[in-house]
Amino acid sequence: MNRKSKIVLFTLMSTLILTGCTTFRNSRTRMLDMNTDKDDVNKCFEQVLDAVQSKDMEALKAVFSVNSLKEAENFEAGANFLFDLIDSEVESWENVSLASSSTYDYGEKTNMVRGWYEFTTEHGEYIAFLVLHTIDTQNHSNVGLYALRIIKAEDEEDHITTVQEMNIAGIYVPGEIA
Repeated sequence: MNRKSKIVLFTLMSTLILTGCTTFRNSRTRMLDMNTDKDDVNKCFEQVLDAVQSKDMEALKAVFSVNSLKEAENFEAGANFLFDLIDSEVESWENVSLASSSTYDYGEKTNMVRGWYEFTTEHGEYIAFLVLHTIDTQNHSNVGLYALRIIKAEDEEDHITTVQEMNIAGIYVPGEIA
């Protein structure tokens, strides 16, 4: 092997070794963050279900962020809609999808998690969509549940749209907001 070949080979191996560790660390960090996001959104969903099943307006409010409550059109109407919709104990639930996005900007961090759920009661099957802000170092009033949409599974086509259209502060009430 000539000298140029050795230098090129050494450079390639050094680059692979150095970037391999970084790539492994970043993928492991993303994996750990996703596990934390899933735990956070599942805990939030359980709190929502507990509050709705016990028809506890204050417990339901406590799950939402301060800013979501300020922006929501009519939180009480949304809560009452859920209290009427889910009138029996939840028998089972499953997180069927999870998506998260984080931003880092000049030392400030935000993290938003979107969760999709399916659950059943003795009266039927339901679908839930929620948007949870887990971190906002610049504005702590954003941390908490931002958007919640729960509908009967049979009504999915009429009330489940794009994520952007469903990102409405508070609780979605069919017919009240598009």
